[in-house]
Order: sequence, then C-alpha cells, then structure tokens
Amino acid sequence: MRLTDRTGQDLLAYERLKIDMADVRPLEQVVRLAHVELTAPVVHATRNAAGEINWAQLAQTPAPAAAPSTTAAAPAEPAPKTPASGAASAPARNATAPRAPTPWTVAIASAAVRGGTVRWADQGTRPAAALQATGLTLDAADIALPFTESSKPFTFKGGLNVEGGALAFVGEATDRRAQTTVSLNTLALQLAAPYLAQALEPQVSGQLTGDLAVLWEAPTAKAAQAGATGVTLSAGPLALEQFAVKQGKTTLVSLAKLEVHGAQVPLDTRTVTLEKLTLTQPQATVDRSADGRWMVERWAKGGSPSTTPAANPPATAAPGPSAGTTAAAPWKLRVADFAVEGGAVAFADNAQARPVALDVTALNISAKNLASDGSKPEAFQLSARVATPGRGGSRGATKSDAGKIDYQGTLALQPLAAQGKLDMARLPLHALDGYLASQLSLELLRADVGFKGQIALAQSDKGTSLRLAGDAAIDELKANSTAASTPKTEAQVGEELLAWKSLNLRGLTVATAPGTAPRVEVKETSLVDFFARITVNEAGRINLTDIAKTPAEAQAANAVSVATAAGGAASGAAGSSTAPAVSASASAAAPATSASATVAKADPLAPVVQFGPVSLVNGKVLFSDFFIKPNYSADLSELTGKLSAFSSEAPGGEPVLADLELRGRAEGSASLEVTGKLNPLAKPLALDIVGKVRDLELPPLTPYSVKYAGHGIERGKLSMDVNYKVLPSGQLTASNRLTLNQLTFGEPVEGAPNSLPVKLAVALLADRNGVIDLDLPLSGSLNDPQFSVGPVIGRIIVNLIGKALTAPFSLLANALGGGSSEMSHVAFAPGSAALTPEAKENLGKVVKALADRPTLKITVTGMASLKDEREGLQRERLQQLVLAEKRRANAADTAPVSAAEYPALLKEVYRRADMPKPRNLVGLAKELTVQEMEGLLLANQSATQAMAAELAQDRGEAIRDYLVSQKLSTDRLFVGAPKAGTQADKWTPRAELSLGTQ
Repeated sequence: MRLTDRTGQDLLAYERLKIDMADVRPLEQVVRLAHVELTAPVVHATRNAAGEINWAQLAQTPAPAAAPSTTAAAPAEPAPKTPASGAASAPARNATAPRAPTPWTVAIASAAVRGGTVRWADQGTRPAAALQATGLTLDAADIALPFTESSKPFTFKGGLNVEGGALAFVGEATDRRAQTTVSLNTLALQLAAPYLAQALEPQVSGQLTGDLAVLWEAPTAKAAQAGATGVTLSAGPLALEQFAVKQGKTTLVSLAKLEVHGAQVPLDTRTVTLEKLTLTQPQATVDRSADGRWMVERWAKGGSPSTTPAANPPATAAPGPSAGTTAAAPWKLRVADFAVEGGAVAFADNAQARPVALDVTALNISAKNLASDGSKPEAFQLSARVATPGRGGSRGATKSDAGKIDYQGTLALQPLAAQGKLDMARLPLHALDGYLASQLSLELLRADVGFKGQIALAQSDKGTSLRLAGDAAIDELKANSTAASTPKTEAQVGEELLAWKSLNLRGLTVATAPGTAPRVEVKETSLVDFFARITVNEAGRINLTDIAKTPAEAQAANAVSVATAAGGAASGAAGSSTAPAVSASASAAAPATSASATVAKADPLAPVVQFGPVSLVNGKVLFSDFFIKPNYSADLSELTGKLSAFSSEAPGGEPVLADLELRGRAEGSASLEVTGKLNPLAKPLALDIVGKVRDLELPPLTPYSVKYAGHGIERGKLSMDVNYKVLPSGQLTASNRLTLNQLTFGEPVEGAPNSLPVKLAVALLADRNGVIDLDLPLSGSLNDPQFSVGPVIGRIIVNLIGKALTAPFSLLANALGGGSSEMSHVAFAPGSAALTPEAKENLGKVVKALADRPTLKITVTGMASLKDEREGLQRERLQQLVLAEKRRANAADTAPVSAAEYPALLKEVYRRADMPKPRNLVGLAKELTVQEMEGLLLANQSATQAMAAELAQDRGEAIRDYLVSQKLSTDRLFVGAPKAGTQADKWTPRAELSLGTQ
C-alpha cells in the first residue's frame, strides 16, 4: 500500500497489514481483535520552509470551501431555548434531551509493527534537517477501550535505530495513569544539530546512553485547574559521553562523561532529586571579551554587543504577576552524591584594563546531600591545581610550580555554610591583578598565596560570619608602581615598588560576625628578603601612603572599568565625555570623604588586631627625596630585626608597646641600629625609640646641605644617636646626638636658597681630630599642627650654623662643654691697656680652643673711647708721671710704685707740674693732701683722641703679646686696626676678638 498527499508526495507505505478478528459485531459496536500486525511501514514526515507539516495538512479543508460552509452552518445550529416559565419548562427539556451515544467496545489482544522506517525532512531549518529511523518495532497487548475503573493497563514495548544509535521503550497506560521507560544506546546529540544551530554558533556533539522514564498520573480537577500536570520525569542510569561544544576547530566545552543515577523530577513540585551525579574530565573555557560580553553571550546567534538594560529599555515592560496570581515557586535541587573528576577551567577576562587569566586543572569535587533549599551541611571535598597560563596551568599539567587548593569539610548551599580544613599553596594572586587595579595603585607581577588551617563560613539574614584559623603565607611577591602624581614620580612608574621572598603569618585567626568588630590575631610573623622603594614626591608626600586607593578613587576606577566593558565599541568622543564626568565625581567625593573623616569618632566596629612577635630578615629600602632640590637618594640594606607582640587594643587605656630591634647598613658602609618600644597599631601614637648610625658617608647628603646651607659636602662621616619618646598625650621628647668626622664643605653653590658660613662653623665645632659632637634636644606636642619634627631639627641645625656668623665664640663655648659666652672680647680698666687676671683666664680658654682647632685664626681689635674713658686716660697719664719720677731717682729700679712710695712721688710730680697752684698769703705754694694733689693733677692732664687711638692700639698689642706668650702661633694671630671712635651706648672698655678660617 502507498499513501500520498495532494501533491503526490509519499506519506505512508507498507508491505502488509494483517488483522486476526476474534469477535466483530458492528451493529452492537463491538470489535475484538486477536492480533494486528503491520509489516515494513515507511512513514514520510516533512515540514516545508513555511513551517507546515505534511501530515497536519491532511485534516485541513481547502480554504475556499471552508469559509462558506462555516458561514452557512452557523445559523443552522439550533439556538438554545429560553424557558418561558422556569419550573414548568424544565421537565419538558429533560424529557426531550438526547441520550448520550453508546461508545464502541474495542479490544486488541496484541498488536505489532515490524521493520518500520520513519523519514523526517525539515526545510524550516538552516541547514535543512534530515533524519531517518529504521528497524522500528512495536508490540502492544491488552488494549481495551473505553477504559473503566476495573480496566487493566495496556502494555507496549518497542525500539528503533537512529543513525548509529538505538532507542528502546517499554511501558503501560490507562486513561488515569501512564508510564514508559526509554533506553538509549549511543544516541548522538548531532541529531539535533540543525535545530541547535538556529540558536547557537558553536556545534554540539556527544552520545547519550541510559534510561529515561516518564510517569503520568491524572491530577484532580482542582489541581489541574491550578496548573498541575501530574508528570514525573526520572532518569538513571544515564550517561552523556564525549560531549563537546566546538567553534570551528576550537573546543569550548568538553566532557568525557556525565553520569546520572536515580534522577526524579516531579514537575508539579518543581524539584530535581539526584541520587548521584558525576562529571568526568569536564573542561571549559570561561572568558569575557574586550567589549564586555561573556562567551555564552557570543554563542547565541544574532547576538550583539551587550548593552545595559537601562540604555535600551523594552518598548513595553514585561507584565508582573497580577494581584490574583501567585509567583511560581523556585526550583529546588537536591543531589545525594555529587562528584567532579579531573576537571579543568581556563578563565580569561579581557574587559579589564589589565586582562585577567587563570587556569584551574585537576579539579576534583565530592559532595554529599547538596541541596538548594536549606539542608544541613554535609560532607564536601574539593581539590584543584591553579596557575597562570604558561606556569603549570595548561590542561592536564602537573608542574610543580602550579598552586594547589584542597578543602575537606562540609557545605550547605542555602543559606551558604561551610566548615572544614582548607589547604592552599602557591595560589597565584597576581592572576587577579586586573581586579585589584581598582583598589591598589600598583601592578602585581607575582604573589603566591598559601593558607593551611580551618575555615568556617555562614550566611544569615543579618550578614556573613567568617572564621579562619591556621597559617598563611604570601611568597615571591613582586609589585611595580602605577601611581604618579608629580613629574618626578612619573619616572618611577613601572619600576619595582615592593617585593619579598616570603611573608609568613603563623597562627593566623580571623573572626567576623554581623554587628561585631572584626578580630585578627597573628601569633608569629616573619618577612624575609624584602624590598621597598620609598619616595617623597615634590609635594612632600610619601608614596607608600597612596598604595591603597581611597573609596572615591576606587569607585571612579570601577566606573571606568564598567564603562569600558559596556562601551567597548563606543566612539572616542563618547569616551572623552565620560572621563571628565568620572573625574568630577571622584573629585567631588574626595572632599566629602575627607571632611567626614575629620569629624569621625572612634568606630566601635573598627577591627581589633593583635600581632605576636615579628621578625624581619635581610631587607632593603631604596629612598628617594624629590622634595628637596637637588634630589637625594639613599640605600638601606641588610635590614634584620624583630618586634615583640603588639595590639590595637589598649588595656586600661594605655597602649602596650612592643620591643623593637632592627639592624642594617646605610649606603653599604654605615651601620644602622634601632631599638626601643613602639606599637604600630596604637592610636594615639606612642613610642620610645633609640636609633644609632655609625660611619655614614656624608657626600651623598649634598642635596640637603645645598638646600639648607648653600654648600656641597666633599667628605665626612656621620654617627648619630637619637632617642624619641612620644606619650599617648602627644608630648614628644627627643635627643639627637650627632658626631661628624672630617666634615669638609665645598665652595658656595650658585643659586642655592641659603648660604651659611659652614666652613667657619666646622672650624669652630670640630676638635683637633676633626670631630664635631652636637647634642640637639627637642620637645613639643604632636597635637600642635604647627609642630613637625623634621623642620624643627632642621631649624636647630641651621640656627647652629648661623651662630658661626653672629656669635662664633658662643658656638665655641658650647663646643667646649659650656662656659662663658664673653670670650668674644677682653675687658680693660678705663684708660688702661693692662690685662686683668680675669682677662688672662678667658684668653687661656681661647688659646686652648684654638689649639684644638688648627684651622681657626684669630684677629684682635683694640678699642677705646675718649668720651667714655676721659677720666681713665687722665688717671693713666698721672700714673705714668709718678712712675717716671721713680725712674728719675733710680733708673735701675723697675719695680712698680708701691703704696708707701706713692705720696712722696706724687708730691714731686705736683712740684714739677706747670699749672696754677693754690698759694698762701706770702705767695708760696700751699701744702696739700694726696687727694687734693691728685685732683689738681688729674684736672690738668690732657686727654686727646690721639691718646685714645694709642690706647686702643696698646690694648690689641697687649692681647697679642699675651697670646704669643701662651704659645699661639703668630701665623694664626692678627691685630686689626684700632677703633677709637664713638662707641655704642653702654659700651665698656675692651678689645674684640674675631674668628675666621685659614
């Protein structure tokens, strides 16, 4: 037999139809067949490009005939009669109502189909689909219609072959219940390829083997009205093998085998229950392109670059659930036994400014009783190897440089809860550098993270709780600078900023809980082979304080990242208009943040941090100061030390200070030692630190000396002892003892902001061995915004050097350990050039100081004043006349005039004096007392400016002669021009001493 459609295309053909009738009574509507068998049927089913299926068209009436027939038939239907009087008409209607037709009774003892073929062709897909099933068999038994409550279900079974695969089914059914089980044998997913191609760019392949089952039980009328279907799907054992999703020759997703056991899916309860789910060697590439689209978005055919929903809203909003409807309950998943074996994931995010790439291999997961509806935590294990591409991260690689992660414990999905043992080693944190860029101003080139210990995580309505307890490590860290706020620091962008070989945190405990302050405790910390580049920029700001971006900067960076991903295909003009807006937003947010931080009080939820002993081994610091001009750089190396326990908590209100010991070298030659007590976490700051530097070469400090003194340093070494003590009140007490050895300054630098007499200062302060000892005490309050330690010390040193010009002898007295500040002049009696014992004592100190400072020279300048010393000059002249009178009597007598000799010698001087004298009545000179004679003689002594000039000269020569007598070399001694003019008010007779350098 052959059956065709109107166009002559084949629909059905078969070789033979055999029917064995047992009892057929048409008039009684009874058909009982013993056996029905169809041999070699061939079914042709097609769908054209318009979506029309050939078999469906058989039931359709041609359109031109259908319209009149339908129109004509409509009025022919009798309209329901309306009762005229209600109760009276009801019996009449019941009496005339037609009886329901008696149904046919059909029974088929057995039915069979042998050697069937089904051919399907679909022109509605691109490419067109073609499918052929052969070897179709079907056996059915005990078919009885209509169904009754006592009816037994009819049974059926059969199978077919589909292009290398096979399908077999068996089941039974009634009008209230039906079930069937389908057994698949290497059924290829490629059979559905033409249909998947309509929605997906990649090609899907794989083979299904196993059992699927469908159970239908008719729902009650009420349940059916509510949407119940009564359908339950089940599967298992079921396996999907050799599954792959490919784009050309590139495999995007692959799976060696997926096994399902004991799957139950009752559609009405929206639950999926699996006894066992196993994925063997799953491999996937998860990536996001530069335009911000994930791979699944690019897989969809007709997809375009993603845009945000807000940018392209739908024309009509999707209607939400009405007041009278209830939103469908979410699906629930329960897996009694879940496993992943040998998985691999290649992750890449190219939407970041610095792309992110990470390879996960050897992924193994084992879980018990996973559930999405809040079951209690059950056993869970996870292990994997993690690496950046090219470092042990290729699929299937087991290189030793790949990191590993291993978790053994429990896991619950909803709410999320996990507790167990976590072991991580060498996880490449640097692979996530692109995500850290929005939070940190550095490029993380390498950082291997490890942790071994216990972890407990729990989510609740109030928030997330976390507890970690174990040992953590960050090894092989290398980070380059990316921040530049000034022209000088721009040159350091891309240079190494931080590095270390290992940072170990032993006994790490982290505890966070909603509404409580986070607590972090570390029993022991060690940092080995570390490096830091510390820079003071042109504005005086240290670079390390800017590593962590402020919230405003991070928000701006994230906004730029999102804008870049969303607008990967946008024009440059759009990007240029976005950047100022983001910058303005960040600028506006920064003052607000700063202002709020200024008035913020102590945060009760501020983290509580406790550190045990900290050890530092073999550190190096490169220091650059661009704030001073010319710029300065220094290297600190071999830094090794330790810090005892400290905490952010302050029991009793006083912070506990830790013991600090740090030793190293400065500039490769000087030794460095820092000891004392401090607490880096204490607020307010509190410390008591002693620092020592020995034999630091000074020429590298030339930039500082040029800035503050105007001279470069040619040679010299520095040793320093400092002691800084800061109380919690902010009070600072400090001592700074500096020892400078063989300090030698060069010539003045043209254009320097200052020019101080540094050479004279060195000559004054240095002893005969070229050593300068300075003690610079310091005190103040750190709470005073005008107080800053560095500038204060600078002012002390500058003022000290300035004294070389303004008060050199005061500086010399300090260098001698204190003493008289009157060493700069020698006092004389009015009119006299004789040195007093006090003057000789002071000159002895000067000689001693000059003997210890061979580069100094001294100039003596005698001084006199006729106005202030007239009487003294006259008295000195009288004393010279008395002495001359004694020499006249005995020229060999060199002794000074004694008190006993004085009256007689004075009388003789008076006698010889040519001046008016008091006389008696006879005209002879009266006899006068010594005082009367002195008064008359003094009144008649001359006092001239020439005499004052001579006195000034005599005073200078008297000091010179005395210094020479004290073994001071004449090469270092000079007598300046005398000064006998008008002197300042309150001037006293003296000679001035001034110092200079050879």
